[in-house]
Amino acid sequence: MSISLSSLILLPIWINMAQIQQGGPDEKEKTTALKDLLSRIDLDELMKKDEPPLDFPDTLEGFEYAFNEKGQLRHIKTGEPFVFNYREDLHRWNQKRYEALGEIITKYVYELLEKDCNLKKVSIPENGSPEEHAIYVWDHFIAQAAAENVFFVAHSYGGLAFVELMIQREADVKNKVTAVALTDSVHNVWHQEAGKTIREWMRENCCNWVSSSEPLDTSVESMLPDCPRVSAGTDRHELTSWKSFPSIFKFFTEASEAKTSSLKPAVTRRSHRIKHEEL
Repeated sequence: MSISLSSLILLPIWINMAQIQQGGPDEKEKTTALKDLLSRIDLDELMKKDEPPLDFPDTLEGFEYAFNEKGQLRHIKTGEPFVFNYREDLHRWNQKRYEALGEIITKYVYELLEKDCNLKKVSIPENGSPEEHAIYVWDHFIAQAAAENVFFVAHSYGGLAFVELMIQREADVKNKVTAVALTDSVHNVWHQEAGKTIREWMRENCCNWVSSSEPLDTSVESMLPDCPRVSAGTDRHELTSWKSFPSIFKFFTEASEAKTSSLKPAVTRRSHRIKHEEL
C-alpha cells in the first residue's frame, strides 16, 4: 500500500503535538508555535505533489462512459457504474475527475430536455449563492408561471436553499407550492431561523427521504421539528433521489389529490334541493 507525501509530513507533526501537550506549562509556547506552523501548511499544495495533472477528457467517450438503453451511466468496457475512487489515496484528484464528468453529463441532460421534451434553455446570472439562485428562479420563473400546483424535489444543499426561499417568500410559496420532497437535505430550521409558521407548513407539506440502510419509506427519527423523515432505501447520499423517486411521485399525487378535494365545495342537501328546483 502506498503512503502519500502529505501523510509522511503530517504524521510526525501530530505525534510531536501529542507529546508536547502532555508536558507542563512551559511547553505551551512550543504548542502555540506548532499550531501556528500547522496553520501555515497548505494541505492542497502538499496533496498536489503526489497527484497526476488535472487534465480530463471533455466527452463521455473520452471518460469511457456511455448511457445504456435504460438511461444508466455505464463504463463502455466493463459495464460497471461510475466509480468515484478511480485512484486510491487521491481524493482531490478523484473529486476533480468527478466534477469534470459531471459537467459533461449536465450538458448531455440539457440537450435531452431541449430535444426530447421541447424545453427552452434560459440562461440566468451566475455571480450569487445557491440561496440567491433559488430566489432568483422563483421570482423570475416560478412565481410568474401559470401552474397552480408546483412541486419541489430538493437534494442535499438544495433543501437548505428551499428553506431560505420560504423564509424570504413565505406567503408566495405557501400559495403556489403543493408539496416538497427533500432528499438527504442538509437544511436546519434552527440555524436558518425558520419561523413557527414555516415549520408547521413543512410538517404538513414536506417529507425528507434520508440516507439509511432501512427499507424505503421506513420512518427515521428526527431531532428537528420540521418535517417527517423516511428512509430513501439506500445509505449512499448521491443515490437518495433516484432510489426514492417512486415514493416521491406517490407523495406528490396524494398531495395533489388532497388539495383538489379540499377546494371542492361541500355538497349539502340544500344545494341539491336548489339545483333540483332550478331544473
